[in-house]
Amino acid sequence: MTSAPDAPDTDEYIKDGCTVTYMAVDGKYAGFIALADTLRDEATEMISSVREMGITPVLLTGDNESRSAHLIRGGNSRGQI
Repeated sequence: MTSAPDAPDTDEYIKDGCTVTYMAVDGKYAGFIALADTLRDEATEMISSVREMGITPVLLTGDNESRSAHLIRGGNSRGQI
Protein backbone atom coordinates (compact mmCIF):
# COMPACT_ATOMS: atom_id res chain seq x y z
CA MET A 1 0.00 0.00 0.00
CA THR A 2 2.96 2.30 0.34
CA SER A 3 2.78 4.91 -2.38
CA ALA A 4 6.30 6.33 -2.04
CA PRO A 5 9.17 4.16 -3.29
CA ASP A 6 11.53 5.02 -0.40
CA ALA A 7 8.84 4.99 2.28
CA PRO A 8 8.78 2.37 5.04
CA ASP A 9 5.96 -0.13 5.11
CA THR A 10 2.86 1.59 6.47
CA ASP A 11 0.42 -1.33 6.11
CA GLU A 12 0.14 -1.86 9.90
CA TYR A 13 -0.86 1.78 10.42
CA ILE A 14 -3.44 1.52 7.67
CA LYS A 15 -4.75 -1.81 9.02
CA ASP A 16 -5.23 -0.13 12.42
CA GLY A 17 -7.37 2.50 10.74
CA CYS A 18 -4.87 5.33 10.66
CA THR A 19 -4.83 7.90 7.91
CA VAL A 20 -1.30 7.89 6.51
CA THR A 21 -0.03 11.12 4.97
CA TYR A 22 3.26 11.06 3.06
CA MET A 23 5.53 14.10 2.99
CA ALA A 24 8.04 15.18 0.37
CA VAL A 25 10.73 17.83 0.24
CA ASP A 26 11.84 18.97 -3.19
CA GLY A 27 9.84 16.13 -4.71
CA LYS A 28 11.56 13.39 -2.67
CA TYR A 29 10.06 11.29 0.09
CA ALA A 30 10.81 12.84 3.51
CA GLY A 31 8.57 10.94 5.90
CA PHE A 32 5.01 10.16 6.85
CA ILE A 33 2.51 10.91 9.59
CA ALA A 34 -0.04 8.37 10.79
CA LEU A 35 -3.15 10.05 12.21
CA ALA A 36 -5.87 8.38 14.27
CA ASP A 37 -8.55 9.24 16.77
CA THR A 38 -8.15 7.85 20.26
CA LEU A 39 -10.55 7.35 23.12
CA ARG A 40 -10.84 10.04 25.75
CA ASP A 41 -9.34 9.26 29.14
CA GLU A 42 -12.77 8.97 30.75
CA ALA A 43 -14.28 6.66 28.08
CA THR A 44 -13.47 3.35 29.80
CA GLU A 45 -15.01 4.45 33.11
CA MET A 46 -18.05 5.90 31.36
CA ILE A 47 -18.69 2.71 29.39
CA SER A 48 -18.37 0.63 32.57
CA SER A 49 -20.90 2.88 34.31
CA VAL A 50 -23.34 2.54 31.42
CA ARG A 51 -22.99 -1.25 31.49
CA GLU A 52 -23.63 -1.30 35.26
CA MET A 53 -26.95 0.44 34.55
CA GLY A 54 -27.92 -2.49 32.31
CA ILE A 55 -27.44 -0.56 29.09
CA THR A 56 -25.50 -2.07 26.20
CA PRO A 57 -23.28 0.65 24.72
CA VAL A 58 -23.03 0.95 20.94
CA LEU A 59 -20.23 2.65 19.02
CA LEU A 60 -21.46 5.04 16.32
CA THR A 61 -18.64 6.65 14.40
CA GLY A 62 -17.75 8.36 11.18
CA ASP A 63 -14.34 6.67 11.23
CA ASN A 64 -13.48 3.82 8.94
CA GLU A 65 -14.43 0.32 10.08
CA SER A 66 -10.88 -0.86 10.78
CA ARG A 67 -10.20 2.05 13.18
CA SER A 68 -13.45 1.46 15.03
CA ALA A 69 -12.69 -2.26 15.35
CA HIS A 70 -9.19 -1.44 16.60
CA LEU A 71 -10.60 0.76 19.38
CA ILE A 72 -13.19 -1.84 20.40
CA ARG A 73 -10.52 -4.57 20.57
CA GLY A 74 -8.63 -2.42 23.04
CA GLY A 75 -5.98 -1.20 20.66
CA ASN A 76 -5.60 2.10 22.41
CA SER A 77 -3.19 3.55 24.90
CA ARG A 78 -5.79 3.79 27.65
CA GLY A 79 -6.76 0.14 27.95
CA GLN A 80 -9.63 -1.97 26.77
CA ILE A 81 -13.20 -0.71 26.70
